[in-house]
Amino acid sequence: MNNKPENKVSSSSSWGEDIEQAMKQIEKPTSKTKSVVSKNHTTPPWVLFVSIAILLVLIVLRAPSYVTPHPVGKNRDMESGSRVAMLIVAEEIEQYRLENGKLPKDLPSDLGRSLGIEYAKTNNDHFELQMTSSEGRLVLRDGSSTISVL
Repeated sequence: MNNKPENKVSSSSSWGEDIEQAMKQIEKPTSKTKSVVSKNHTTPPWVLFVSIAILLVLIVLRAPSYVTPHPVGKNRDMESGSRVAMLIVAEEIEQYRLENGKLPKDLPSDLGRSLGIEYAKTNNDHFELQMTSSEGRLVLRDGSSTISVL
């Protein structure tokens, strides 16, 4: 039984020492006891310079969409337009033939003249359309729906 009261005394004195030690730790600056993690995150200054440099390189190498709003057409796209125009002129000639029973003396539309399409009668019933393009000389003969390149 004597042991128990001694334990209480020793525990109470140890309890007081623990409290004193805890109070001393609270009074100590926190930087000495453990490292403080800063909650203020700042970006290093070089990150800003690198991101601006990357942005400038991308702008120089790839033009923004507002500089060239429409994609540049390929040559075959441009050539198909002149071929379609020749077919439209041929249809107008056929329409003239149906209405008047004969071929016209000249091109019946301004489209053919403005595009430089040449019209020639091969005989009284047949005609030929020719046009110069970057591919060469385009030729459409009466009765044919294909355009040949000379």
